[in-house]
Amino acid sequence: MHELSRKQFIQAAVAGGLGATVLLGTADSASAALRHRVLYSLPQSSIRRFAWTIDDGTSSDSVRGYLMHAHSNPKIRYTYFVTSGYPAWRQNRSLLHELIATGQVQLGNHTRTHPDLRSLSNRGIQRALLDCHKFLEDEFSYNAMPFFRPPYGFFDSRVLQAAADVGYTVPVMWYGTFNTEQRHLTVTRMLTAINQWVANGRIVIDHANNPFLANHFDRAYAAISAKNLAMVRLIDAYPELAQL
Repeated sequence: MHELSRKQFIQAAVAGGLGATVLLGTADSASAALRHRVLYSLPQSSIRRFAWTIDDGTSSDSVRGYLMHAHSNPKIRYTYFVTSGYPAWRQNRSLLHELIATGQVQLGNHTRTHPDLRSLSNRGIQRALLDCHKFLEDEFSYNAMPFFRPPYGFFDSRVLQAAADVGYTVPVMWYGTFNTEQRHLTVTRMLTAINQWVANGRIVIDHANNPFLANHFDRAYAAISAKNLAMVRLIDAYPELAQL
């Protein structure tokens, strides 16, 4: 069988409504070997570092706030797990393009509407990912493969297999949170979470669903900087995965 490129596969899958069964992962031995490798932390390194990952994007002010801070500080690196159904990503398209080009921002797939993937059929799982994938390609000329984050962190073996079959072979979890989803969030609670969870080798989760942390970014960044950790995107820590 003629082997499709990833872009050709996505175009065919979207156009055909996933009617044909094409297993992209099985066509690539390296990809197949790394299927279902769930990331919870960064690999060991001589460089002290952590990954700041930001999910969802219900708040355009939050998305823009984080981007503006990155724009003014070249040391900042984010991995955004984009829920593409939210308008914040298109509203901040120009600034995102700029920071992708400088290497400060990586985009990952967080589906289009943030469903619990376990509740969907295999076809539904793939549609949720491919709709987001197409958005990232159309708006940013960006291929987020193979990194995705299952909404709510919920997955099972069936979800992982269905995702891998359309090229999303690396699910990303986390080890620590900035607590930006808490009700009645305060600066003290935010700083407590940062001090507790930001550490060498950690993947930490944040959410762009309210502008609280972006509005108190100087305090958060000072607490992070005191730990003497480099910020890295996931593809900085796992360059071999970016080639899949």
